[in-house]
Amino acid sequence: MKYYGKEFYKNVEQGAQSSAREILPIIEELISPRSVIDIGCGNGAWLAYFYEKGIKIKGVDGDYVDRSILKIPAECFFPHDLTQALELNERYDLAMSYEVAEHLEERHADLFIKTLTSFSDVIAFSAAIPHARSTSHFNEQWQSYWALKFAQVGYNKIDCIRHKIWSNPNVEWWYAQDILLYANSAALKKYPALTELYKQTKHFPLDIVHPRFFIERANPENYYLVDIIKALPKILRKIIERKLR
Repeated sequence: MKYYGKEFYKNVEQGAQSSAREILPIIEELISPRSVIDIGCGNGAWLAYFYEKGIKIKGVDGDYVDRSILKIPAECFFPHDLTQALELNERYDLAMSYEVAEHLEERHADLFIKTLTSFSDVIAFSAAIPHARSTSHFNEQWQSYWALKFAQVGYNKIDCIRHKIWSNPNVEWWYAQDILLYANSAALKKYPALTELYKQTKHFPLDIVHPRFFIERANPENYYLVDIIKALPKILRKIIERKLR
């Protein structure tokens, strides 16, 4: 499991917070959660939205997360290796996981889905598609890949968010492109709005690419420049090490 430091969370924090403020009210309107768990919560940027409303929260992520950068109280954070089974004997109205699954090797994918579904009847989920090529991506997959895994454990895909945020400049393109809700039969019975949206969206295409993603990848120079910039520290370190020998 890759360790992520302060710089990583600093780079994604602003986009996560602005995206959360646009996306979470949509989910809140559908199910009005009174308890929320975020698996792979990072510094808790998404959970902070619910905490400010007095909603019960729990964030789960690696013990490497620096507690000083948490956006939620430290007592709401539970350290855990996401490649290992997690059993807390707790249920929540909503479980979330945003752009986390791609950071785990594919051999951990089934366990990760099992972990998410063990906590709630409703899951808000997004994960990077192929060629996203960001920091420490080990399992980039199309949304149909994840939808199948959720279906195997009895969760239906509900594509009710993406069209509402698709052109919203305050939402990072990867969330607009990747985010889906998943709900089991118990949730569909409990929330009539989800049932209707499931019927309306079940034939929507899952594997779609956002224009902002396409534009970034359409320019080969920019595409490979990102890789070069990321590799520079390692290259410079090797050059210095050789000169010091």
